[in-house]
Amino acid sequence: MKLHHQPVLIVINKMKKFLGILVLGLLLISTTVNASGFDIKRATGICKANNSNLDFNLDTYNKTFINIKVRAWDEKTDVEGKEGDWENTMYFLMEAWSKAMEECAGGNKEVCKIIIEHTKYLADNNGLKRGYSWDDYDYVFEATFFNNHAAGRVLAAYGIAIQQINIDSDVHKAIGKWAKKNVKSNNNLNKSKWKYTNHHLNYVRAIALYGSIWKDTKSLNIAKKVVLRIMKSITKEGALPLEAVRGARGLYYQGRTLHGLFITTDILYDAGIDLYTDKFNEDMNRAVNFYLDASLDNMLIYPWAKIKRHNKKGNPKIQEQNHYSNGWAPAFLYHYKDLYPATIEKTKANPYVQKFINKNLKKDAGSMWGLIDSKCIYPIKDIEFNKIEASNVEYIALVKNKTDDSVIIKVRAASKELAIEEAMKKCTEKHEEGCYVHYSNQVGFGQ
Repeated sequence: MKLHHQPVLIVINKMKKFLGILVLGLLLISTTVNASGFDIKRATGICKANNSNLDFNLDTYNKTFINIKVRAWDEKTDVEGKEGDWENTMYFLMEAWSKAMEECAGGNKEVCKIIIEHTKYLADNNGLKRGYSWDDYDYVFEATFFNNHAAGRVLAAYGIAIQQINIDSDVHKAIGKWAKKNVKSNNNLNKSKWKYTNHHLNYVRAIALYGSIWKDTKSLNIAKKVVLRIMKSITKEGALPLEAVRGARGLYYQGRTLHGLFITTDILYDAGIDLYTDKFNEDMNRAVNFYLDASLDNMLIYPWAKIKRHNKKGNPKIQEQNHYSNGWAPAFLYHYKDLYPATIEKTKANPYVQKFINKNLKKDAGSMWGLIDSKCIYPIKDIEFNKIEASNVEYIALVKNKTDDSVIIKVRAASKELAIEEAMKKCTEKHEEGCYVHYSNQVGFGQ
């Protein structure tokens, strides 16, 4: 008898499709998982993102998080290769994940479901695996930077999502098996002579999330060790020496490393490991004070910044500052509002911190090193800041000369760069050498 396979295959395919939909539904409603990661009970209620849904096709990951292609890097000259589609897509994906977890933390359970769907896709397709040998210098970006940044976002978002909605325990275990393998494949702790920098912190932040969500004590202890080692490196002045040496971006790296330290420490705290000892608090307070002082007087960080390690661009006497470097502020305000009142007031008065808090309250503002906007997960909404109106903002620069104490030149301008340029010009008209920026700052309220 002749068998007619086609109708049978159609039925089978329809059944597969139906079962796939059924399974996805069951994995979201079946079993509650006792998860951690970021404790969303601490969230402020301002976890609102703009256009935050992960509304792109899942196959977008195929040439980024799954089949990774890294741009070229010339180690000898320390010069980046050209930005490509891969890097642009990577940044797009990481930003989308940050916004999605913010939306999910704010209570949008539909976005939480999408996060789980995307995480499962990455797990099923072995995403975020290290695709290069450690002998290939591309690991600097592929493993120690992009992969660990991306893994941190995915795991943080997943941890938040399963605090909001239920997930089948078997699915959770399968995702955990993938997460463990791929996070550990990007271990960079013993692969760089510049140990215990922000790159290593990126890795331990990811492994701390894995350890927290899947209750892996060994992973948590690895993260604990690195956090304490980085804290130990803080100088008597309060500098993070391996970050401060990065030329014109020394302060920038110091700030975002402080942000990463807070986030990782709080992941550990939520997992039952409390690092907030007296020594830790004192060291963090000293580091924050140094950052705040150096943000107003860039010459304080110059003894390290002048080394210009891995960053030859710019003038180390003029430090880059942006939202990425001020993401630590909500965490510090939250943790130390009673312990260090003087530093709290100094933090609130800092014009760069004020700009971060006041002008970007509902926007993404420096989430890269903390994975999610820090104003979302730290309750600071009741802390009062003096707002700086954009129309009244101007900048001031104070230039001195190392050989002539009588030289004190003060200039105001519409931008920091213009103020510094004009002040330095006036100084060099009198002295060919020895001129330096003693102070530069944003001034508000028409003062």
